[in-house]
Amino acid sequence: MRKMKFLAFSLLLALFLCPSVMAAEKIEYNLDRMRQMNPNFTTYPDEKGIVWLKQTTFAHVEGVGLERSHLWVILGRSGLSEKWLTWNIPDPDNGSTEIIEASVYSPETGKLLKNVSPSSQGGLHKVAFKELPESFILVLSWREVFHGQLNMEGVCWFSTGERDGIRVWESIVEVRPSSSESLAYRAFPVDMQPEEETLGTSGETVLTWRKINVEPPSRGLVIDTRSGVAFTQYYGEAGLNRLIRSTDTDDSPAPSKKAKDHRLSAVMDLKLNEQGFLSGSVRVMLRGAWGPFFLSGSAPARAELERAVLALFPGLQNYDEVKYRSVKGVPELSFVLKGKPGVAGSGQGILALPPSFDPAAFRALEGLTPPFELRFPFVIEQTLNISMPKGARRVLISGEVKRSPDRINYSESYKTKTGKLTAKARFEAGITDIADDIAGLLQRNRELWRNFCSKPIPIR
Repeated sequence: MRKMKFLAFSLLLALFLCPSVMAAEKIEYNLDRMRQMNPNFTTYPDEKGIVWLKQTTFAHVEGVGLERSHLWVILGRSGLSEKWLTWNIPDPDNGSTEIIEASVYSPETGKLLKNVSPSSQGGLHKVAFKELPESFILVLSWREVFHGQLNMEGVCWFSTGERDGIRVWESIVEVRPSSSESLAYRAFPVDMQPEEETLGTSGETVLTWRKINVEPPSRGLVIDTRSGVAFTQYYGEAGLNRLIRSTDTDDSPAPSKKAKDHRLSAVMDLKLNEQGFLSGSVRVMLRGAWGPFFLSGSAPARAELERAVLALFPGLQNYDEVKYRSVKGVPELSFVLKGKPGVAGSGQGILALPPSFDPAAFRALEGLTPPFELRFPFVIEQTLNISMPKGARRVLISGEVKRSPDRINYSESYKTKTGKLTAKARFEAGITDIADDIAGLLQRNRELWRNFCSKPIPIR
């Protein structure tokens, strides 16, 4: 009996003193906090699922190699795609995988509904969530061990990676290098510095990147606009650039390498009344690669046209009669503006507020960290023709701006004639590789375009 007690005590002591024995320890998360604080289907009524938490941790394991752990907490309901319900998780090369938790919880009470047993065969681990209630919370976590690997290198996405399709509310990337001095790292496409913490007596460094409300990646102007973190202990900055470049997955480049063949042109023929309201017609021509960028097929549905209009004119209101046609092979969107309000003074004049033609994908270029690559060279241009109200004497804005280096060009102009204002702006990106030396110029000209789009037009 004494020998049995001693053996039991020894095993218990080993659990506390030997971390490797605790390899299957549950990855911690606070489900009660998520249920109280995170968005649900009231916030996003069109969604079938929301990733409440996506967490990936990279760490050294003494005497073993590298360890990568994954944690997913997903709010779902009936209609959620099968790819979120059935997971096939392989063993990594020269490594092994262990499923830690596969559970279903109630969104209403937070109570455990059931645990799901994975099946494993030939190095593939399958987790299938079946017979689910109308709404549910899925928790799935697993660890991968890369035996004998000493140096860290990799890319981790804030979004859902190959499972793209639903938004991620909170995404965490955690890196625990043996030495932070030897680790080069960068978040992209917009850089963000990690939280850095030194753990207790171990002195282990933990770098944590945390991103809130990560929307599903959209097809932007930059190749592979998904956000993530790249890190390496091999080749410093050069290694980071190589890693980030390796994530480019676009295999359908524009057929032409000339910017003029990919023109996005808006023409607004508007009339301003004495109360400051603008009405009239707006047409957008989508030449070259811009057509498939915004629309799919030759007969887009009404909902797709609506989405395209709001992507081209973010925040637009007071519009109707959205139409589509093809003019000599060029897709054209049009709509009618109905009484967009401006600011009318009491005898002091009017501030006309034209629609802001500032496509979301073009706006997303602001603040990007070079180097990055555009999907295609392009021109974006707009023409405003505004008929002024009776009694208007002059437009208090005029002149020209031209910024015309070889590779990134911008120009704008304002002209008045016989009660009519014509304002034009044009931005041209003649190259696709945006390195450090050209990124500043792109950002300055992009700011000029933004100022043009947001500028009220004073009329007396």
